[in-house]
Amino acid sequence: MNNGYAKKPDFDKCIEAATDLLYRQDDLFTFHLDIRKLKYDRTIYFDSVQGYCVQVGVPIRQVMFGKKRLLKEGCTVKGDDFYLVLYNEDRRSFERQQWTMAHEIGHIYLEHEKDEDKEEAEAHCFTGQLFMPDYSLYRIVKDFSGACVSDIATIFRVSNAAAQRRWNTFFRKGPSMPEEKIRPSGKCREKK
Repeated sequence: MNNGYAKKPDFDKCIEAATDLLYRQDDLFTFHLDIRKLKYDRTIYFDSVQGYCVQVGVPIRQVMFGKKRLLKEGCTVKGDDFYLVLYNEDRRSFERQQWTMAHEIGHIYLEHEKDEDKEEAEAHCFTGQLFMPDYSLYRIVKDFSGACVSDIATIFRVSNAAAQRRWNTFFRKGPSMPEEKIRPSGKCREKK
């Protein structure tokens, strides 16, 4: 019984799941993740919704438009022993497609059964931690005092909007590992 209160997102679980997935990778020395090339402990396929529609012979308008719209930006189709992550290849940048696919991976790893606000918040938290882990942000901000949001977007190859949200969250909650407090400098380094 929830006494009328919606369950709050479990952000610690999201951070742990994303961090565990990062630890499964052979190359943790890159800031540019390619979601399709990560090592997963379950079978996950990726396709654009456009490619999927061609393969199964379903008109794209049936999937993308109308009352029974399957796809906003991405979705996951669960099979008996696999997952198929679909994304819209037409309307978004590479960075946005990567974010959308990682968001869907978050739903898979967090074992979401619903598509409600709590699950969406958790999938976004998972994705933020996957692309821009706390420790990496901590080191960048600590070691490069002039780092700003546009630097974070460039370093991690994410959109400025994603970098801004992660930056805000990081400083709102504070880094989870260091005993010292760090704060943004407020100034960006001069670009050469």
